[in-house]
Amino acid sequence: DFFSKRWLGPMRSSPVRNIQDFPTSSSTPPKTPEKKNQKNEGDDDSDSPDWESLVDYFSSKCPCIPCNPDNIDILLSPSTFFNTLKQMIRDCEFSVLISALYIGDGPKSKELVATIVKRLERAESEGKSNKNSNKNKKKLTIELVLDYHRMKDKKNLCTVAEIMAAAKGREEFCEMKIHLFQTPSSLSNYLGLLPSRAREVLGVQHTKVFVVDDKDLVITGANLGDDYFTTRQDRYMVVRDNAAASSF
Repeated sequence: DFFSKRWLGPMRSSPVRNIQDFPTSSSTPPKTPEKKNQKNEGDDDSDSPDWESLVDYFSSKCPCIPCNPDNIDILLSPSTFFNTLKQMIRDCEFSVLISALYIGDGPKSKELVATIVKRLERAESEGKSNKNSNKNKKKLTIELVLDYHRMKDKKNLCTVAEIMAAAKGREEFCEMKIHLFQTPSSLSNYLGLLPSRAREVLGVQHTKVFVVDDKDLVITGANLGDDYFTTRQDRYMVVRDNAAASSF
């Protein structure tokens, strides 16, 4: 009762906002254009939108990043998603950014971690062999952005510890960064004794984006757990050779 009155009460008293409640500008969405050509007998009577005007309208309201359709792939299965991530990590030249809710501790998750570790080891090997020949080559950087509360799970932390241990002593050739994001809130002090899943009501680091070499990326809703690599279907879009989308 105390929790409901103290924190949920103000939320419940707030009016529910419908789409009509949000401010709009003077511009209006494009209407279906008039047909320039007269219909012939047997033509489809259904109206088709003016896609060019529709894109122009939405690009005026929100960020719009051009992409070559030939560089976009839709992955169709969890196993393809898993294999694509591993291949992108293996093929990376200088950077990997992984933003996810967590990295699990199952066999597939450990296989993904092992791929990262092998890439760190390869960076050291290549760095030593090419130390004098290519001084301008970028140092390999692998960066993880994960949720603070979800990664407090001891098994998940062991996964991260393995990556950090692999990077230790290789600082000359590679850099490992791990960020555990916690949503800023004054309520954290009061709810510190609750399980981590309960604290997620305050906010959670839930983006799932994987960027390689500042130009290739995977956008998905899948977490980095074994079920998402084997049986749990999600959405996966690969955008290649697009620095603008990767930096955004």
